[in-house]
Amino acid sequence: MKRKTFIPVIISLCFLLAGTGCALVPDGEQQERARTLQLKAMNMRPHVEQYGEGGVEVFETAVEALHEGYLEGEYSLVSIEDLWTHSLQEGRRLFDEPDRLWGATGPEETADMIGQTTIGPWQMTVWNVQDHFGPRYGVPEDASPAEVVEWAEERPDVQARMIADYIQNAYSIYGKRSPYAIQSYFWLEPFVKGEIGQSDEWWDSPVARPPEGKTYEDLTPEMLADTGFYARQIVCGHPHQPRGLLFWLAVTGDIEAIDDLLETWYTEPHREWVEKDMPLGATGKAVATDKRAGMEIEKEDLQFIDEDEALIRNLLERRIEMFYQER
Repeated sequence: MKRKTFIPVIISLCFLLAGTGCALVPDGEQQERARTLQLKAMNMRPHVEQYGEGGVEVFETAVEALHEGYLEGEYSLVSIEDLWTHSLQEGRRLFDEPDRLWGATGPEETADMIGQTTIGPWQMTVWNVQDHFGPRYGVPEDASPAEVVEWAEERPDVQARMIADYIQNAYSIYGKRSPYAIQSYFWLEPFVKGEIGQSDEWWDSPVARPPEGKTYEDLTPEMLADTGFYARQIVCGHPHQPRGLLFWLAVTGDIEAIDDLLETWYTEPHREWVEKDMPLGATGKAVATDKRAGMEIEKEDLQFIDEDEALIRNLLERRIEMFYQER
């Protein structure tokens, strides 16, 4: 197995054995990934603790879910940095509200552009839980939306597993951490068609807000189009959530993953939407053309990383410089 490149981390043998329950000598890819997860989690925890008890709870739930999945041979494309970054983007406001952390959030609060109710810190829709990602975990087939919410709220570990399933599926279709795979977490079809995420300032809110006193039904095509690029915000951070996926990959020292992400975004092809039956209820696919999408990551995209985290920003800027020097 090809080993990842990590920034050196001092870790005791006791932690390795107690944290994973595995033998000293790696005995398979699944256990190796579980051990790597524990190493990454250890590096991330000091930063995660800054998000309070709710943030720590979400993080530990994600770690446990991935650890279980890895040992079952699942989630070959998903890492803890993916789950944690999405929880910050989607559910950070819930970290300080323990009574609501794993429950429902209505469209009035999230400003969902098609009026959907979502569940938990990863904001999975009730529809996705009931029809696509919940059945394998036992969600009742004939449950009402309220019953689906209650079922999911009682199972934070399953919420984490369902989101890992979701991300794994997207990465399998469009490529690991590719722009279109990450955008599909939010809303892919209208982005591909140029109907959302077209603002000149990619860090604008990806959610169109209706005028005061109006609802999502009153949004115009112009309002929808003049929104930020969700996938780039996940990767690079933005004013309201400056720690993006690249930040967390730097925290864990996964240099290979950083370089792979830069390569993926640089080479990503332009895609066009084609109607076709797809797994998990999708009605179409973003099909690659022979043109580049022009979505490469630049140093300027890291502008929202806090000044007091200069070491992280400097590391990422250096990786970007080296990437383009080698082109």
